Amino acid sequence: MLTIPLRSPILPRHVSAPSAPRSAVAELGRVCPLHVHRAMTTAEHTLEAKPKTFGVVGVIAAFLGLFTVLVGPAIRDAIVPPPPASQQLAETIVSLKQRITAKLKKTAPSTEAPRQRFSPQELPYTLSLALAALAITGGAVSYLRREDHRYAYVACGVGTLTLVWHAFLLALAAAFVCVILYYVLPDALS
Repeated sequence: MLTIPLRSPILPRHVSAPSAPRSAVAELGRVCPLHVHRAMTTAEHTLEAKPKTFGVVGVIAAFLGLFTVLVGPAIRDAIVPPPPASQQLAETIVSLKQRITAKLKKTAPSTEAPRQRFSPQELPYTLSLALAALAITGGAVSYLRREDHRYAYVACGVGTLTLVWHAFLLALAAAFVCVILYYVLPDALS
């Protein structure tokens, strides 16, 4: 027959679990620190032992990416205002005229100054995509390292929300172009 001992495996024989005063438990920690260490639950031990570095970096990157994709274009327009529409239209007409005359005369078109490789109009979207990728990566690494899973869930969720918002904006632009091509272009050609 199997007998179960009535004393606690954590506390020594001279200290009983329900009636142990605080001083006895403190004295127990001085005598054998392993007993006090084992008194912590595994969840407390896991949360205290592992830093939440990747999860916190992922959450910060996720919210910065979402902020950048939502508010970034307005901030960009406030810092670097776009040229007026009349100026853009005039530049486009002049460049088209130069290309047409070059083709009719069968000469090489005039060389323009090289265009910027870095476009300020694309900066908020590019930055938001990079931050969303960093957030999802940080959340995944945090989950795999068994850090606090709440950070991993938030980082991956908000990073994915940033990507979804970006995809929604692209789909909206594509739908707008399709509407223009379907309704406006046939009327203009006929």
